[in-house]
Amino acid sequence: MSNLTILKTFIREHNGLLSLNDLHQASGSDKNHQPSFFIRNEKTQDLIKEIQGEDKTTQIYLSLRTGMNKGSWACEELAIAYAA
Repeated sequence: MSNLTILKTFIREHNGLLSLNDLHQASGSDKNHQPSFFIRNEKTQDLIKEIQGEDKTTQIYLSLRTGMNKGSWACEELAIAYAA
């Protein structure tokens, strides 16, 4: 994946996953659209299952609470759904 920048906000990548927190910041940081709300949504959970399909080893979503890379991270398909 190449570097991604939206409205001067650099979207970080961690192990092939995109930062939903950076996307949230680029969109204006509305509290109603926080990544945690998106991930808890039933439709999002269905989408995660659909993306994952038969391959349970593919990492679709990652939440890190501490460290340099803390935040919500998602595969490209899930990040596009979040941005939409």
